[in-house]
Amino acid sequence: MAIPIEDGVGSVSTVTLPTLGMTLRGCGQVYGAHTGRWAIQARDSLGGGRLDVEVEPGEPVEFSYTTGTLSRLTVEARWSEARDTTLLVWIGLETRNPRRPDACVPVYGKGSGT
Repeated sequence: MAIPIEDGVGSVSTVTLPTLGMTLRGCGQVYGAHTGRWAIQARDSLGGGRLDVEVEPGEPVEFSYTTGTLSRLTVEARWSEARDTTLLVWIGLETRNPRRPDACVPVYGKGSGT
């Protein structure tokens, strides 16, 4: 996910998505090459779910959330540095794939192995 940041603040939102009560377990983290600290708030305006964290780049944030029938996600970010950038956030979800057992280990690009 890429979030445009202007003067240290930015946000993105999804369209309304049919999620049919899925349970999502996973992990997210700010791309390790970023600097400073990041206050990130994610909320589902249709399901009431909310995540508030303050993290440094590369610090994993585990989550578990059961959606409603529909979801609309908004993510807001505030950077400790009042500059412009594009915040890159990696989000991994748990799966039953034995080759991908840890949702907190980022995978960047097809076949990158990391």
